Amino acid sequence: MDPAVIPDFLTVEEAARVLRIGRTTAYQQAHRWLDGGNDGLPVEWVGGSLRSPRDQFEQHYNVRITAIPPPEPRRKRGADKAEEQARPVQDIPRSKPSRRRKSDGDAQGGLPFAG
Repeated sequence: MDPAVIPDFLTVEEAARVLRIGRTTAYQQAHRWLDGGNDGLPVEWVGGSLRSPRDQFEQHYNVRITAIPPPEPRRKRGADKAEEQARPVQDIPRSKPSRRRKSDGDAQGGLPFAG
């Protein structure tokens, strides 16, 4: 989207980016608006989708939208693991595993119900 062109109706995600709040919080605020009308993120249903009218948004928050921040790049799953693996791991001495003891001549390995 060209930063110079601000649409007349913002998506909830775009409004969230302008307000610098999370997507879930923005939807919660939108539903507060739909329930009460004076509190929350001003929205309307447009074609089955929630949209925030720019004029109403600017009036409600007393701001002028000059640009909509771009969405933050999504991290790929496992990206944290790749970073974690790239770091050197401290060599921690470990104790030797203990051996299992066998019962005296019990062929079943000492199970109390075998027999």
